[in-house]
Amino acid sequence: MLLAVLVGLPLGRAAASYITAPAVAVRIGASLQNRPLDVMCVGTGTQTVLIVGGMHTGPEVITSTLAQEIAVATQTGDLPVPAALRLCVLPTLNMDGLALGQRTNGNDVDLNRNWPTASWQAEAFHSGPVGAGAQPLSEPETRALYDYALGTNPDVVLMLHCCGGLVEANEAPGAAQFAAVYAAGASLGYIEEWKAYPVTGQFIDSMEEHGIAAMDIEMVGRDDTGFAAHRAGVVALMYYIATHPPVDAAAGASTTLP
Repeated sequence: MLLAVLVGLPLGRAAASYITAPAVAVRIGASLQNRPLDVMCVGTGTQTVLIVGGMHTGPEVITSTLAQEIAVATQTGDLPVPAALRLCVLPTLNMDGLALGQRTNGNDVDLNRNWPTASWQAEAFHSGPVGAGAQPLSEPETRALYDYALGTNPDVVLMLHCCGGLVEANEAPGAAQFAAVYAAGASLGYIEEWKAYPVTGQFIDSMEEHGIAAMDIEMVGRDDTGFAAHRAGVVALMYYIATHPPVDAAAGASTTLP
């Protein structure tokens, strides 16, 4: 019950039981330049939270650092996982960009413009024009994560970005509720739609088309992971999922916090 107090959740709900266990590594593929893409999972519960860092590296490499800190915390006891859950972390999707010190992958493709969505187009935009690949899933990194996500069907995917200081969900059932819980726990803003510039072929929209809840988590800054705040967000989200029944895809979910 102390954990519920720490994350500001109501005391009237049944407490979740927690575990610490060795991480199990799952190789889901390799990058264009043959660097391994390994997901580390803790727990054997029936509900899964997947966290992905390093979609963009270079100026957003802080997302890989935070994802790695989260993975390490599950092993040090600083981030126990509810027994009902499995927490999986892919610290860096863009392994070649990490090695090269650039935002895009080894083909100079923006990996968050390379997903199969109704909005995909080859000429995309970030702060300026960016390449989205020859076609959706043209890059081995996106194919690997796409196949893994569809194969494991996580309850929610958290995609780390930088540096807007906010959380945005897709429109899959339960996503808005999950994002609101995370935003409250991590003291971040919550928005329903990104309006700063058009985003085509992005990951969370691709997951939405398969009914998988996903959110973009924009970290606050490039120099500090804000681990304590994001740990609180992850704890709040895991507690919420562990103490609530799975979302009914037909019914959807409310965005009102409990």
